[in-house]
Amino acid sequence: MMKLANTSNISFFSNFFFSFLGVFSSLPIFINIENLNIFLRKIINDGVFVSSSEITQSLGSIYLPIGFFTFSIFLFYLTLQVERKIKTLFIVSIFTLLVILIIKDIGILRALSFSLSLSYIFLSLLVLFLIKNDEKIFTNLKLFFKYYFLSLFFLLLSNIISGIVGELIQNSTYPALRFHHIFFYEIYQYYVSFNSVLIIIFYLCFFILLLNLNKEYNFFFLLLFLLTSIVLCFCLRKITIIDLFFLYLFSIYILFKFDYFIFKISKTRIYIINFYILCLFIFLTLLVIKIRQIDSFMTAIVDRLFNIFTFIDEVNTLTLTELLFGFSKDFGGYSNLFMDLFVRIGFVGITFLSFILIIIFFYIFKYLKINSLINGKDKILNTNVLFYVFIFFLIIVSSMINLDLFVPFFYINLCICLLFYNFIYKFYLNPKKSNIKH
Repeated sequence: MMKLANTSNISFFSNFFFSFLGVFSSLPIFINIENLNIFLRKIINDGVFVSSSEITQSLGSIYLPIGFFTFSIFLFYLTLQVERKIKTLFIVSIFTLLVILIIKDIGILRALSFSLSLSYIFLSLLVLFLIKNDEKIFTNLKLFFKYYFLSLFFLLLSNIISGIVGELIQNSTYPALRFHHIFFYEIYQYYVSFNSVLIIIFYLCFFILLLNLNKEYNFFFLLLFLLTSIVLCFCLRKITIIDLFFLYLFSIYILFKFDYFIFKISKTRIYIINFYILCLFIFLTLLVIKIRQIDSFMTAIVDRLFNIFTFIDEVNTLTLTELLFGFSKDFGGYSNLFMDLFVRIGFVGITFLSFILIIIFFYIFKYLKINSLINGKDKILNTNVLFYVFIFFLIIVSSMINLDLFVPFFYINLCICLLFYNFIYKFYLNPKKSNIKH
């Protein structure tokens, strides 16, 4: 009896622990790592915006999302389950060290953040392929993802309700960008990394709906798909219009190449989803033009064009040494990952960094291919490649506008989405027989 009680207590604690990690990994709760204060700022009081500076631009100190810590614990747990721990950790360690050494001139904290970003993405892509099918691991994964998405669901629902209430009670003229709050308390990074995370979530929901796993998944991810689309409209970001345009083209491609993949959804439903994305794209475009008062295409892109022209002017004046090894001590001035890295580490640094990334992604693709071919289904490989190619295409597009890969809130949520897709593939799409019950 004592053993049964102990087992029950351990099981309860384990379930609570992974549920807890899932809940807090999605929440935009930011902690000052110097004094452990939580970012908390009320922006609407009695229907009036309390500050003329309605969007927090910089906090001066380093604030990390609580999800960075909870997800790091979860990823560490998964890494411990890898059968070839030493080899995997050695590769990740060398990879992280090389990236830090290459880009350390941008500042050790930025270099460390970027290295962790790439290392976490690498692990998230591979770790589930390197662990065995185990009932306990499956249960812990399922709990983490269940409460992560439930937490995200209620977060988005709260933001929508808060936005509506804020509109109803306003006693003053609100600025165009005014929906970045939950019950009048600001969501930090709402218009940058939070919006970028929502695009990844929106795409993930789209893909899960195409896979048509079961009624439970379909119902929940349809609701999440709809909520995410509403909050994307709240964000009023111009980059979202570009993302939706590419996603619409992507959905058309799927219609034409439907038989190459393992999608179980009917073509009629794809047409409906395709039409919804088109309507969302048109609606958001008109909304952004109206609320942000954009009167021409040039007005919409003038700030980015200015950055590009400034970059070109600076490059034209460089010496050979500066071209090869970088020339500027500033970082982030172009709001473009590729240009900002180039001015800091030059052509040689970019080449070495690209070489490392090519090796890593070749390693990842090898596992994808081997696992797919073992199952004897080319459609599985096609579907996996389709998912990863487009999600990294979205990241590349985003990196031309923002520095998301340096932002922990973005890359931890990206990693969770990558892990979740691999979880779906490993335990639901993989046709190899398993004793694990879903």
